[in-house]
Amino acid sequence: MFWIKGESYFPIRNTKMEVIKKERVKKSTNWEIVLRFHGPTQTSIIMSPNFGFDLISWSTNLDSTPTQSQWNGRKAYHISHNSGKNDAPFEISLILNDVNTVERNARVMLDILFGSYFFYGEEKVSPSIRTFTDRFPLWTYVNHYRSVGQLYKITTDEN
Repeated sequence: MFWIKGESYFPIRNTKMEVIKKERVKKSTNWEIVLRFHGPTQTSIIMSPNFGFDLISWSTNLDSTPTQSQWNGRKAYHISHNSGKNDAPFEISLILNDVNTVERNARVMLDILFGSYFFYGEEKVSPSIRTFTDRFPLWTYVNHYRSVGQLYKITTDEN
């Protein structure tokens, strides 16, 4: 796979993540978080709890199952979401355990990368990209898309 930088692009759809709920569970070290994602039909989400926080459970209204990996020595969870022509928002609910019960200053609990992919046909290919891809052998397949990545940080502040 090759990445070719194209011209500047502004998404035709609004892509964003909303925090629907974020609260400490009473008499507990757990945080309950509900996130809503708005984007195109092809998205990916990478969530990584910060040091001192463990992901206890999660649920979603998607059929996707997250894969787990490591990122900078931390656990990272990746969810790919492909919804065909239906680009309705979707939600993820999380329970995070705050292992550091002493520190009370606002801290980052969770880093989230929300990737949105906008696929398009041959008619929207720029002349410079067309000149480049026309040099490929006939047996190659070129898939044209633009992507937008947004990074979010969920903190322990009570706001």
